Amino acid sequence: MTSLPDQKHPGHITQFAPEVVLQITNNLGIQDILALSSSCRTFYHMLTQRPLLYTPLILSPYAEKITSKTLFSILKRHSTPASYIQDLDLSGCYHLSSESVIHLAKRYPHLTDLDISVNPRKGRLVPGRYREAGHDLDSSTAYAISQMAHLTSLDISGCTWRLSQADLQTIARGLGKNLLELRILGFEPTDLTLLCLRQHCWKLKLLHLSGGKPLMIFKLTTIVHTMKSLQDIRVTQIRGGDVDSLVQNLNPDTQSLDLSAKMDMYPSRGRGMRIESALNLTPRGFDALSALQYLQVLRLSNLSWISEDAVSKVIRNLPLLSKFELRMWPDIESSDLRTCDVVTTLVPDNVPNLTEITLVGVSITQSTALAWSKFKHLEQIELSDIGVEAGSGSGFIRNWLMDMVSLEALRVTKCGIQWQQVADIVRMRDSEADDTEDWVEHNIDELVGSMQYEDEVVIRRSRTGWEWRWS
Repeated sequence: MTSLPDQKHPGHITQFAPEVVLQITNNLGIQDILALSSSCRTFYHMLTQRPLLYTPLILSPYAEKITSKTLFSILKRHSTPASYIQDLDLSGCYHLSSESVIHLAKRYPHLTDLDISVNPRKGRLVPGRYREAGHDLDSSTAYAISQMAHLTSLDISGCTWRLSQADLQTIARGLGKNLLELRILGFEPTDLTLLCLRQHCWKLKLLHLSGGKPLMIFKLTTIVHTMKSLQDIRVTQIRGGDVDSLVQNLNPDTQSLDLSAKMDMYPSRGRGMRIESALNLTPRGFDALSALQYLQVLRLSNLSWISEDAVSKVIRNLPLLSKFELRMWPDIESSDLRTCDVVTTLVPDNVPNLTEITLVGVSITQSTALAWSKFKHLEQIELSDIGVEAGSGSGFIRNWLMDMVSLEALRVTKCGIQWQQVADIVRMRDSEADDTEDWVEHNIDELVGSMQYEDEVVIRRSRTGWEWRWS
């Protein structure tokens, strides 16, 4: 580290007023701030003494490199008794032990936001891919977290397989009066745990959990009805049930509803595979969805009844929608689903702010697919088993890659796409190579010709263009 003599560098950034430098760093990421603080003594002393620059401290993009030693070294340098980090994102940092989480909870009780979930919230994730397990949290960890009196947001999704119902109740009792966001995906609460959430966490604005037996939906409805501030609800691993009452009891200003089963997400160890089950959403339920005009995220799966008119009405009445997902298990039959395109209204004129589309087992036409090229904010598309018409056509994949400047990732499987149409604009990277290494030369025609119908193909934007990834 060197010191830059100001008199020899007129106009240099080190001569800027500290207020100007701090205003600039407010727009930088944690990696850039750390690099700047290491460039000279001036910036080191200026930046390391202002922990607010590091909150929120988002370490999930560097999850592979974050160990307990690295974490506490960063926190020690940038958090002081007078000024400290309040928002800490450790999602995906699987090298951290449960003992580290306990130490974190005891040493930094002032944290208001803590994310230690299994999947990184930030970073370059391949769409549709999830890690199987996170930190092995136990009763001691649960108690330590429950003592973090200032915590308003907690995410322990995928890290709950060793936690008991009593452990979660301990967390709810300890944090309930201040808790606004709770994510416990992978954990199926019992009746007593749901009652505890209802009594102690009534201020919640966000609740993400995993379902269970069909009766779970009914019991969850009673909680939703009492949580007057709830705006974001997510229930995964649902094993069937009537969701009409749940949708009808949602707050009018609900912004996010996720009822996608995702049985393969955050699998519980030792519980075996689960079979997808149908959810009963009738026309009354679709009408209730249409009334949620502030909804920005809508994810549904395995509906026992569906029609083009019902879906079209919902989409037309949700102009703020940014993420849309519809998954149908192959063994679940629904009216209209296999014979026509039920998402014809999923186009820029109706939902201009769309950033993510996921369709699985839902037929779409060429015209619908081509219309997506006009989306200005679409970042991610995931398609599987979308029907013969869309897959057998030519051109729309190429149009997406060429025209949608916002698109970052495309995941396709079981669609029979003619991949030759994009072979000249997508390159292949060795699966073992990282983003800084050179491209590995392949015969692209041979690679495209070897693709099978069942292959999962991922095309992702890199620094130099589009790249293939498939398994």
